[in-house]
Amino acid sequence: LLEQGELTSGTTGRHHGQLHCGARYAVADRAIARECRDESLILRRLAPRAFDEIEPVLAVVDYRKGDVLLTQGAHDMEQYFVLDGVLKRVVSNPEGKEMILRFTKEDDMETSYAAWRLRTPAPYSIRAVTKARVAKLPLPQWAAILEGNTELKDDFEYEVMFLMSEVMAHTITLHLL
Repeated sequence: LLEQGELTSGTTGRHHGQLHCGARYAVADRAIARECRDESLILRRLAPRAFDEIEPVLAVVDYRKGDVLLTQGAHDMEQYFVLDGVLKRVVSNPEGKEMILRFTKEDDMETSYAAWRLRTPAPYSIRAVTKARVAKLPLPQWAAILEGNTELKDDFEYEVMFLMSEVMAHTITLHLL
């Protein structure tokens, strides 16, 4: 088996997000995980008990410019909280033509929650536009936290609907041009 490009840049490196194109994980560093809570708007809303539940599965990852966090068509999805840097949500056709759907900056989130809830593949990719630090956890675990925290779930789902509405308006505008 040979990798084309950098080590783990191919399919074998895309196993459940444990090693991504040079990303540096800080799973074991609980101090960094707690810093995430202070830097993320959504995570700050979590009660200490709820944060204690996600802390063991929360990974803080440093991505390089161009690294892929989520591949269009993927079924294993994660919840992302941008701590530093910029991400972009893009969709591409089979010929490789891309359309940027949105940019995400620090203190914001990126998610494929709707696709995950509908049990459909991710309809877009998420990539780092700049060097980025992201806190992430698997969507099933994030959803379990939301189920036990009604107010946070309402806020989160409102934010997801708001983001979907923005992307739809952007897409329609581009289509009309």
